[in-house]
Amino acid sequence: MSINVFFIDKKISSNLTNFFKEIKEFTFSFDKKISDLNNLQNDASILFFSNDKNSKNIQEIEKFAKNKNLNNIIFFIPLNLRQECEKFKLNILYYPISIELFEKKLFDYLNNTLASFKFLTINNQNLLKNTINKKNIFLTEIEAKIIKMLFINNSINKSTVKTQVLKLKLTVESKKI
Repeated sequence: MSINVFFIDKKISSNLTNFFKEIKEFTFSFDKKISDLNNLQNDASILFFSNDKNSKNIQEIEKFAKNKNLNNIIFFIPLNLRQECEKFKLNILYYPISIELFEKKLFDYLNNTLASFKFLTINNQNLLKNTINKKNIFLTEIEAKIIKMLFINNSINKSTVKTQVLKLKLTVESKKI
């Protein structure tokens, strides 16, 4: 599974990138800008805060996340801000943390994140469950992304599927959609 990592500070230390590279279960993408969060509603993302960030900035990010329906954001926050952050309803991992514990918590969080609509739920392992008749079906990654987008937005247009799910440019012509 691929996870986007956003650094609130522009500075990225080599120790931090090495930390993420040690985790074998996930692949991390560091090349996106914070403004890209608008286009990543269904993608798992980590927002990394350095030690000098305060809770006011975190509140601003929380408001942004709530307004944009970005439910798959994990806030990676220094332990010294724990007391200020506990009042927020965010998905938070505190550091310093061991690689093994980080990987376990990240895996647990991502597997338990559900998108739901009426009697259907889908988890991040692309398992669609019908809660009425208890039937399950595994979906492809593309099918799961489309269904999650429909759960969130109730309707989506062809260009959204093309750009956000298939990662194609609008100028590329596709007969599959």
